Formats: sequence, C-alpha cells, structure tokens
Amino acid sequence: MILKEINDRYEIRSTIKRGGFGIIYKGYDRILEKTVAIKKISPELMQDEKFRALFQREARYAAKLNHPNIVHIYDLVVGEDGQYFMIMEYIDGLDLQRLLNKCRDSKRLIPHHLAIYIIAEVCKALDYAHNCRDTETREPIQLIHHDISPSNIMVSSSGVVKLIDFGIAAVQRQLVPVTHALELTVQGKIPYLSPEQVQEDGQVDHRSDLFSLGLVLYELLTGKKFFENKEKLQILDILKNSKIKIQDLPGHPKALQQILQKALAKSPEERYQNANQFYLDLMTYLMSMRDLNSLDAELAQFVKQVTAGELPGEHQMPLPPEDGLQNILTSVEKDDEGDILASIFEEDEASMSPPAEKEKATIREPEAQPALQDYFDLEDEVNTVIDVIRLAARGHKTLMKRFLLGTIACGMVFMILDFVFHWTSLGTGLYDYVFPPAIKIQTIPAGAQVYLNDKLYPGTTPVSIGKIKPGVYELKLVLDGYAPIKKSIHVLRKGEVRIKGLENRPGYRPYVFHFRTTVFLNSNLPGAEVYINGLKYGKLTPCFLTWEVGEKCQIEMHKAGYEALDQFVLDTERKEWRMRDKRMWSVNMIEQPSIKYQITGLFGKYITIKSNPSLAQIYLDENPDPVGVTGDIDRFYLTAGVHKIRLVRKGYNTREFELTIDETTPASMMKNLSRPVKFTVFEANNPHQQLKARITKLIINGRTLSRQYITPCTINLFPFTYYAIISKEGYQDTRVKISPTARTVKVELKPALADISIAVLDANGNPVKDVKIKVKSLDEPNKPEIFLGITDEAGICGGTLEPGLYLFRAVKDNFNLQEKPLMVTATNLNLVEFNFANKN
Repeated sequence: MILKEINDRYEIRSTIKRGGFGIIYKGYDRILEKTVAIKKISPELMQDEKFRALFQREARYAAKLNHPNIVHIYDLVVGEDGQYFMIMEYIDGLDLQRLLNKCRDSKRLIPHHLAIYIIAEVCKALDYAHNCRDTETREPIQLIHHDISPSNIMVSSSGVVKLIDFGIAAVQRQLVPVTHALELTVQGKIPYLSPEQVQEDGQVDHRSDLFSLGLVLYELLTGKKFFENKEKLQILDILKNSKIKIQDLPGHPKALQQILQKALAKSPEERYQNANQFYLDLMTYLMSMRDLNSLDAELAQFVKQVTAGELPGEHQMPLPPEDGLQNILTSVEKDDEGDILASIFEEDEASMSPPAEKEKATIREPEAQPALQDYFDLEDEVNTVIDVIRLAARGHKTLMKRFLLGTIACGMVFMILDFVFHWTSLGTGLYDYVFPPAIKIQTIPAGAQVYLNDKLYPGTTPVSIGKIKPGVYELKLVLDGYAPIKKSIHVLRKGEVRIKGLENRPGYRPYVFHFRTTVFLNSNLPGAEVYINGLKYGKLTPCFLTWEVGEKCQIEMHKAGYEALDQFVLDTERKEWRMRDKRMWSVNMIEQPSIKYQITGLFGKYITIKSNPSLAQIYLDENPDPVGVTGDIDRFYLTAGVHKIRLVRKGYNTREFELTIDETTPASMMKNLSRPVKFTVFEANNPHQQLKARITKLIINGRTLSRQYITPCTINLFPFTYYAIISKEGYQDTRVKISPTARTVKVELKPALADISIAVLDANGNPVKDVKIKVKSLDEPNKPEIFLGITDEAGICGGTLEPGLYLFRAVKDNFNLQEKPLMVTATNLNLVEFNFANKN
C-alpha cells in the first residue's frame, strides 16, 4: 500500500519508527527498483534557514561515507510541499536496542563472542569515518558521530553490523539556544555520553565516540546499562565531577576487562587514541578464544532466533525485581526514542508529563504498517510464520526421502557408465585400477607427444599404454617450447616395466615427467644475492638456473642499502607469475625457439616526500599523471638511479628537482614550495598615489638577504615569515612583516621628517630662554596644535616635522605673542627666527 509519493520517484509504504529528528519510513525507489529507507525531517526544524544549511552540509559529508558497516545515504530530496526527505539504504534487520530488549524479555544475554564481534565491526566503521578526507581538498573532514548508542547500531538478517545517523546529531547541537543559566545542552543520549560532552568548554573529538562505544560494549556483556538505575542529573554529575568506576565483570577474562577499562578511561589521553587500536585489541582477544570465519553467519542465526523468539538455552542472565526491570525498560524507551538532543530541563519536563499524554503521543501515527522485515518488534507475527514453515516441512519429508533415493540411484548409474566410457578422471582411475595398463605416462605441462623407438604413439599425455612386448625401448616425450625428454624403458617378460633412474610402480600409478625451462636472473644493480625457495643460491646476478616445470619457484634478491626484493613467485606450468610490488620486478618470457624467462630485479627504496605546504601533487619522471601527494600518507618506491620529481600545488610555484636513489638516500625528505608575493607601495597621505620604492632587505629567521627590487614587483617567497625593508628618498624607511601565506603586500610610506630650528631673540638681539614653541598645520587645519618644545639658554628650540605648511607660535609671559608661517621641506634648512618685544 502506497501512503505517499515523492517527486514521482519514491514511494512511502509503511512506517518504521519515530524519533525526535523525524520519522523513518520503509519506501521504494521506482527508478532503481529497490527498497529504501526514507527519513522525513521534522518540518518545524526545517523552517530555520540556518538549520537547513547545516543539515545539508552534514548530509553531504555523511553521503560521502562508503563503508560496508555504515548505512549509505543515496539522496536528499525536497518534496513538492517543501518537505525534506533523506533516502537511505534499507536494512532488513533490527537495531541493537531492540535486540537487547528481546534478550532481556527472555532473561538472556547476547553471546559473549557475538557482543565483541558487533563492537569490533562498529570500530571498523568509526575508524573509516574518523579518518575520512575530503575528496577535493584532501583535508580531514573531522567527522564525529556524537551519538553512539544501541539504537544507532543495526544488525541485518545476514549478520552485517551497520552504524546509522552519521553527522545528524551535529546539526541540532549547533542550533539549540541556551535559555537558562543552569541549562546544559548536550549532544547524544545521556546514558551514552562521554565526559567531555558534558563539560561546558569540553573539546570533543573522535575519542568521544570510543567512550560511548565502550558503554555499549559494557551493556552487551552485562545486559545492563553502565549507569543503571541512575537519574539523568546523577549521570551528568558523575561524568562531570566524579571518577568513573568500572565494576569487575564476573565470568569475563581479565584481558577483556582491561580492554573495557581503557575504552572507558575518563581522560581522552588515557583512552584508545583511535578506533583501529580498539578494534585490534578486540579481535586479538576474540582470536584467542574461537575461530573467526563464521561469526557473521552465527550472528545472523542468533538474530533470526531472537526474532522468532527461539533463543538458545545458554547465557542465562539474572534479572532485577519486577519494579526495577520496569524502571530500566522505561528508561531505555525514553532514551532511545527521544530526541538526539537532550537537556536537563527538557528531560525533567518530559518526566512530569501526564501518562495519558505520553500514551497519546505513542499512538498518534495512524499510517504505520509494520512488516516482518521492519525494525519493529513483532513476535506474534514471526512465530506464526515460523509455525507455517514447520508444518510445511513435515508435509514434505516423504517427498524429500524419495528425491534423495532417486539421486543416489542416478549417481550409481553414472559411475558405472563413467567406468566403461572414461568420461571423467575418476572413471579412468577406477578402470586403470581394475585393469592396470603396462605403463601410464603424465607430463608437466601436459599435451606432450609420446614416441617409442621413434614411433609416435597415438594421443598426447597423459596416456596409458596397455601392452608392450618384452624388450628395451627408448621413450621420447616431445612438447613445443621445451627440450625433449628421453628415457630408457625395460619391459620384462612378466609385463613389468622399469625405467632407469625412477622407482618402479604398478601400471595404475603414472610416471610423471617434468619438462625443463631456463630462468635468467639479473638486477639493475649487478652483484645481488639470489635466494630460491628461501635457500641461498650460490651465484650473484647476473646468473641463470634450469628449473623443472611445475615446481614452485619463489625468488628473492638482496643488496645492502636497498629494499629487499621478495615475494616473486614463478609458475612455470601456467606460464604465470605474481609479485608483491610490480615496481620491483621486470619479467619477459621468450617462447621461441624454447621457453625461457628473463627476470630482472629492480632495486630501489621507499621514499616519503613531504612539502611545505603539504598535499602537493607528485609527478614522477615523464609520467603525465600524479603518482600521489606529499605528506605522511603515501610512500613511493623509486628504483636506483636519478629521477625527476615535480611538486605541483595550486597557488604555488612548481618545484622541480632531481632525486638520486642510492645507498645514502634518506627515507624521507622535505621540500618547500615558493609562492608569488606581489609588493605595491603607496604614499601614506595619498593612498591612490603608487610609488616606486626599493626593497633593500629581506629578513628570514634572523638572516638578511640583501636583494634589490623596485616596486611594484612580484617576489617568490617560501612559506615562512619574512620581514622586508622598504626605502624611498624623501620618505621614512618602513619595515613590513610578510606572513607564510600572504600573496599581496601593500605598504604605505610616510614622508621623511624635516629638521626644524627656532631661534628667539629680544629687542637687543639677546637670546630669550623658556619660550614655548607651538606649531599648527595649515595643510590639515583640523589637526590639533603641536607643542614643539622650550628654548634653551641660547634661545634655541629644535625638533622634527613632516614636510608641509605650518604656523609657528612663540609664547612667553610679559612678551607679545609672535607667529610666523613656514613651508617645511625635508631637503632645505628650516629656520624660524622670532624677535621678542616686551609688552608696553
């Protein structure tokens, strides 16, 4: 039944479950013709423009995740009514919370090894997501789940573990306002929060997800939440202010308890530093206790039994009293089906709501039509289906017996006919055992012609020769590409056959002859040691050896100062070869006149090339395509000799250099990329007036580079901090700082200061001291008056001013005020003389 259509492509067919972020439906993609899960985003949330932008960004990041343990996001669509829908992979199974609830109802635990396997699979998903990089910029996405909990971990009916809702929780955290002084907004379900998530200034990184996953592991192993029977305020207080105490797990090995203690360390520094470390410890422990090959199938079977209500009769779990169990289940329900975002006051208000209101909220979705494959818990429906299957199975037992007897009879008839007509190797072997030939011959490779005393015998190897008259014969085996094999056969009167140099055997047991081929061994650096099948060969390269076709030939070469060349295996029978690294070997097979192999070992070294800045594309020799990027991610195998390397990064100059690979070449090297920096100089008082100035010095790390550049100009600088000295006649020298990422530098030069000398004399020509000299700019009248100084015993006052037109004033008690204008220049002598007269 179709409840709703979206954009003429997607059909909503039934409801899976409801959450605070929206509703999840089971749907169908008409174009791809497959079942999908459709998440309807709450319309109230999508009314916020900021929320929509953040949501679309997080959805794009989550859609880039492509991992078998993460639910894939296919599409983000907007319906005709403006409603947002997220189209996701549909999982035929149930979430871990519902699996736990079913186990609790049956008073059982999830099997010990399956619980560890589930968490290990989630570790794989988190390790991938935490290390995911942007496909365009190659920069880390820094993706954190923020809401690791049983309800966000799915287990499919085929035993595949899937992590859901990546990146969704991050959107609400950035949008919820704090409206109360004591309110603490947290991200995730409170029973599964990490300590840093509840700190007001906590720095949350990927290790927060590992703590939450440790809480889930504890719950799977014990059947109880880590903070069992704790109020939400108590949980937040413990996470924020108290030590986290882990009770001993009775019946669980110490090694497993140590893993759990490390995962639940309160300090992120003492915790697992990445999901891969957590995964390795879990799998190492799991390998010590059982075979790992069928864990997914075993998990699938367990899920099937749980869904059908047929749990195995082990893993008994003691349950708390009825009222305690009811409290636990109520708490689980509220945690798992509530909003992803929770706050202290919201939880308190929810707990005070009348029961009737909660019940109404639970049943208000009339369009839910659960199916057997949905995530809902439908034990009655499942049991009904299983009963029908069992009844059908009993009804078909007789038919199955008849079918089995008929199959056996047909097999026996086929074996008799095969014995007579030699259809298969089994029939031929039985016939030769009952009626042994005089001699049976096989060759490697097969298909050789057989000659007895130069007479061609019909057919090619493998062949059986029924009767041979007594006597001595020459056996010759001929196969194109190989030297003939010649042997002497002695047939006794009793029909026995003996071949010189070979052990006698009855006619039904074949004689096997190996053709031989020549293998030439060389290396780009002569004199390398050669190992064949782990044993040292007595010769150095270049050399050769003769090898029997069909025998394993594993070749290694060693030379001091270079990477060992190993894991090269030659299959002379199939004329194939395989190697660990194709850059280490060169192989040529010559087929005429006979098959030979020329194998050359290419010695070299693995090199890591780093650059500042990093993530520059690396081009090797004449290769038109990049072989990788700079940094600690990629290692390149370069053969001995000289290579041309080009480093290319957008916005930076291409760096080209030659790299010689020899015994002394380091395993890692750093190259700095220069970037063009444009310098322009302007007059401070006239920012539109560009000046031609000189860059007289460049200073880096205390070293001065005496270079002369005339602005405007462009200079190539490495990504370090530089200081430049800019000079121009008539202006003050200016020192400017250039950051490691700067691409343009604009400098404003101030005019050079002019020296001013003021002389004050009285009417008799005697110097007047203690006269206050004040200056007012006539070019910029709005500027305040400047106090230049006081005359000394000689009646002189000096100072400096920027060039321009000024009004000078001389002020002294009992003397008349004196004023004089003067055009001050930086090149001329600027002298102002005042003649004071006493006041009448």
